Parts: sequence; C-alpha cells; structure tokens
Amino acid sequence: MKLGIVTLYGDFNYGNRLQNYALSTVLRGMGHDVVTLVTVQKTSAIKGFYRKHFEKEGGKIRLKTRKELNRDAAFSEFTSRNIPTRFIKSERGLSGSLNEEFDSFVVGSDQVWNPLWWGDDLDCCYSNDYLLRFADADKRVAYSASFGLDSVPYVWKTLFKDELGKYRAISVREEAGASIVADMVGSKPAVTLDPTMLLDAEEWREVEADVRPSGKYVFQFNLGERSDEQIELARQLASRGYEIIDYMDPQCRYFGGDPSEFLSLLDGAACVLTDSFHASVFSILFRRPFAVFGRKHANGSNMNSRINTLLGTFGLEGRWCLEGADAAFSCDFSGVDAALDAYRRLSLDYLNKALVR
Repeated sequence: MKLGIVTLYGDFNYGNRLQNYALSTVLRGMGHDVVTLVTVQKTSAIKGFYRKHFEKEGGKIRLKTRKELNRDAAFSEFTSRNIPTRFIKSERGLSGSLNEEFDSFVVGSDQVWNPLWWGDDLDCCYSNDYLLRFADADKRVAYSASFGLDSVPYVWKTLFKDELGKYRAISVREEAGASIVADMVGSKPAVTLDPTMLLDAEEWREVEADVRPSGKYVFQFNLGERSDEQIELARQLASRGYEIIDYMDPQCRYFGGDPSEFLSLLDGAACVLTDSFHASVFSILFRRPFAVFGRKHANGSNMNSRINTLLGTFGLEGRWCLEGADAAFSCDFSGVDAALDAYRRLSLDYLNKALVR
C-alpha cells in the first residue's frame, strides 16, 4: 500500500523530526511504500530568503545566528538522509490529485490538530493538510494526532466536527484529545503511543551519533523558560560535580546538533531535566532518571496534558517538579516494560486494522 504521511515539519524541532522518522520507519517495516508530504508555500525569492534567515522572537524580528543556520541545515540533512519526503509547492495546500497516487493518508503525530497555529482562515492550507480535507474520506487515517488543547476554539468546532466525522479511523495521543473527538463524532477514539515509542531503545541507538563528553553530566532540554524549581535543582546537581549541558542555550558547545546528536546526549546523561514531551519519552525509553517541569505556550496551548498522559501510562507521575538531587536520581522504571509492551501491541494493532482496505 502506498501511504502519505502528513505531519508538522520543523527545521529545528527535535521531537517533530524524530516522531516523523519513527512513524515512517514503522509503516515501512509493515511493508508499505511511505512518503511524507510537505506543503511549501509558493513565495518570491526575497520572501524565501527572509524566512530562511530571520525569525520572530518575543514579538520581534531578528536575524538568525550562524549557529542557528547551521542547525537548520543539519536538520534538513537528517530528514533527507532518514525520512523519504516530498516537498510540494502550493498556495492552498495538498491537492486532491494525490488521491490518484496514494492508497491512504496518515496524519500524525504531534500537534497536527492545534488550530491556534493556523490563523483565522478556515480554508487555509493548514486545515486542508492536517485535517486531510484534500483526501477521499475512505483514505483518511489519524495516528496519535494531538490537539495540545483542552478544547477546540469555537470558530473551528463546526469544521473539525464535519471533517473528523469523515475519517476511516482515528487515534489520538492524549486522553484530552480523545474527549474532544468523542464530543465531536460520538465515539471515543483509541489513545495510542507517540510514534517514537513504537521503536525500542536499541533501534534508536542505531540512529545516534556519538558526541558525548567523557565526564558525568546532566542533560537539560527546555523549550520554554526554566522554572525556579528547575534552576535550583540544576544548581544542586552542578554542586555535586555534574556538568550541566543546557542543550537549547546558544552558548552551549553542543547547540545546533541534529536529532541523532540529541539522542546520543540524552542517552548518556546521568539525569535529564526538561519541560519537553519528547525528552521525557526518550528518558523513559533509555531508562534515564528525569524530572519534568511545566510549560505553557503564549498562544494558550497547554503543553502539559500530553506529559500527564505519558507519565500516567507508565506509573511515573512522581517525576513532576522534583525537589532535591537525590529525588532526581531515584526513578522507578519497574512498571515501564509491561505497560510499553501492552501499548505497543494496541498501537500497532490499530495501525494494521486502520490500513486494511
């Protein structure tokens, strides 16, 4: 079966690239011909240069640094090397003509159903692509799609209800998302694993690039501002002789590495401090002691519901906002193997059944 994956595409989002890699790898392992489809909006050369070299930060426009440009290039190389991808130039998104080539389309994972990122136009290319509006109804499949919200904004509710009701199969990543879908279509969808958890630690280690320091270190990975609690815990760990690798700090010597370097540094850490869902995922997969801290995006997206579902699934709710260095290293993974095996079976069973036509 020829499958098109539709997901978020980010030049510097580690979790995004790794979940895309994982879903593509798993589907190809099932024997499918798989391509990720990415809309690239048509633009002038000047606008293209602007998008490549500038970015918004704190409501202001700034020039990207050389390190950031190198990181973007490293991400692009990782994608071209590991994820079969087709970039399609279009003003309105993916075209219905793709139905002639593909047997099914799979949207997910990540926050593909968070309309706060889309703007105000209900017919924008994002709603076309991520709701699979371009696809025939019997070709629409969602795998571990995420809203990143407790509810869909009112202006989007009718469109979501109409479009999700056409899907052949839907699974979501969080319990909050399952409740949203159930309210819209009248039945609760399966809650399945993030694609990254469909691969085991040894399969991920094959992707790693060894860039670890020789001494003991703590891997700190934040997508938002660090909380006072995290700053204090990092201080305590540093006082015990651990190097603190603050990976997203532009001054960090490892800043700008591609996803394979991210995996290596996390895997080798004595402890992980993070507000990131995917850093938490890989801490669990690699059995690295970790502590999680809260994060909320400026647009109102609640980044914590997905981590709540993740930690609850594996009996690790106690990893939130730990205090004290001893607590950071005391992580009980004894319930992980059984839960992971059960959820992998459920998730792979869902995919197999959803893709039978």
